[in-house]
Amino acid sequence: MLPLQHPLRIAEDAALIDELSHGRFSLAVGRGWQLPEFGAFQIDQTASRGMFAEAMEIIQRRGLKISFLSKVITGHSKTFQCSLSQSRSHSHPIYQTVVTPGPYKRAGSQCLPIIRSLNFVSIDTVEVGTKLYKTELQKNGKQLSDIDLPLSVKIHVDDSDEEAEKDAAPNAQWFYSALSQFLPGSPGRARPSNGYEEYPDTPEKVAELADDDPWVWCACYGSPETVLKSMQAYSERVYTNHWVTWMRIGQLPHEKVMRSMELFTKEVMPKLKANG
Repeated sequence: MLPLQHPLRIAEDAALIDELSHGRFSLAVGRGWQLPEFGAFQIDQTASRGMFAEAMEIIQRRGLKISFLSKVITGHSKTFQCSLSQSRSHSHPIYQTVVTPGPYKRAGSQCLPIIRSLNFVSIDTVEVGTKLYKTELQKNGKQLSDIDLPLSVKIHVDDSDEEAEKDAAPNAQWFYSALSQFLPGSPGRARPSNGYEEYPDTPEKVAELADDDPWVWCACYGSPETVLKSMQAYSERVYTNHWVTWMRIGQLPHEKVMRSMELFTKEVMPKLKANG
């Protein structure tokens, strides 16, 4: 979360990992949403949107490639003061995590790759955001297929739909019950006065909604055939060219997770790739 750390530290840490991994590192950033996290660092959460934008500008100027001979620019923004090197030839795109429609639109206007998560919102919310993102991309002469667009989903595969549901359904519900207690404005948690208006007005309803329609809230579980069809249906609604799978849902036992991963890699991934 950018507002909780100095952006130059993030850029330098990312650059080091990028060097050690020979360019295989990707940086993803978010604004943050949990009140206790901001409170622990004594940071005004209502200022998080502006802090995020400032931090992104600094990181983008810095780039992710270490160089000891770069020209140094000394300056400061409203929040951060630093001396930083100019961007150089080898720079990676910075992925932005998005939840509500506003960040989708802002990321699209900058043609930034985004990480969309069906773990925190419904497919309906992701679809609305993706349409806004697509519109902004088109204004800049780009299409969704021009950008790396990861979609994070919770997945559990078993030999039959019945076995998968028996294990995954209660754990998916456990996750959403826990999530509904941490969202801004949930019982016992204050909602910031501004900056989080797009979050649900009644966060405690999230668990109820997820229980009513599991697929809409990314309960992607079943036999290999069912999971494949569910993932293809997600992609038809919101388009993705990069899947991020969350395989350990709630308190699923390790052996169940390993079995699910085995079935997924052998029976779902090849067909998913073949069908685009």
